[in-house]
Amino acid sequence: WIDRLPEAPSGVTSRAVGAGLNDSGAGFDLMMVTEGFLTTAQQQALAVLDSVLNDRLVEQVREQLGASYGGGQVFSEVVLRPRDLVDVVVSVSGDPERVDELHKVVLGVVADVAASGPSQEEFERARRVVQADLDTYSNWDLMNELMDRARRGSSGVTLAGSYAAVAGLERSDVADVARLVLHLEDRIEVFRRP
Repeated sequence: WIDRLPEAPSGVTSRAVGAGLNDSGAGFDLMMVTEGFLTTAQQQALAVLDSVLNDRLVEQVREQLGASYGGGQVFSEVVLRPRDLVDVVVSVSGDPERVDELHKVVLGVVADVAASGPSQEEFERARRVVQADLDTYSNWDLMNELMDRARRGSSGVTLAGSYAAVAGLERSDVADVARLVLHLEDRIEVFRRP
């Protein structure tokens, strides 16, 4: 068996590609990779963090700047094989003429959350979203739970454990995970430019 996953990024790796037909895909993607295992509580804190960042992007990129219809999307994935990783991806599409401005604002949003964590209001709203999401568990989620249980035994992530973890989260738990996974100094970024 050979682990063919590339190493986590070190430093900032930046590339540019075409924005597509009529520049409709203009924007950028950021990816930060963290090696290591997250507990059930940390995984749920990560889900809350995603919700906080998504809300901030809508507020600051779409509502305040008016430079993007959707604001942006943040999604994180916990990878269990071949080694434990956490991928955080921030994807923003918007005005082709304002990609650099969007990039600067989004970096500021991510840096602020990494440094300070969410506000109490943001935390409570995002925690409610994650709790509601747990009510729509899919077959894919159940399959991942079974695979994790086979790999880790009783320390694997379960639906019941996830509910309990979300209920027990504090704002500081989300701030701790933000500091762990949001490291802008080590990222991959791909600009989709006109």
